[in-house]
Amino acid sequence: MSEEKFDRIEKLLEQLIGAVGHVGSELEEIKATMATKEELAAVKAELKSDIATLESKVDSGFEGITNMVNLLGEKTDLLPRIDAKMDALHDITFEHEADIRLLKKAR
Repeated sequence: MSEEKFDRIEKLLEQLIGAVGHVGSELEEIKATMATKEELAAVKAELKSDIATLESKVDSGFEGITNMVNLLGEKTDLLPRIDAKMDALHDITFEHEADIRLLKKAR
């Protein structure tokens, strides 16, 4: 093998070793920024807890809405009775107004 070929192979090997070293350092940097299994497990547990809390809030909120709808239904059921009482009061008021007019004319 000639000296020139040997020098070229040597330079290529140096470049290859440099590239492998660069890839190795990049890989170490990536490993350093990655979360560990334990960290991921902790995040997973926290998310599960947050989901359970949210489900509880949604359930209680839905229960509250259901109670309000039921109460509104009860109050709505009273409207015909209130309307009938208002009609009766209107009739009585109309009679009183007529009586007052008659009394004023009789003076």
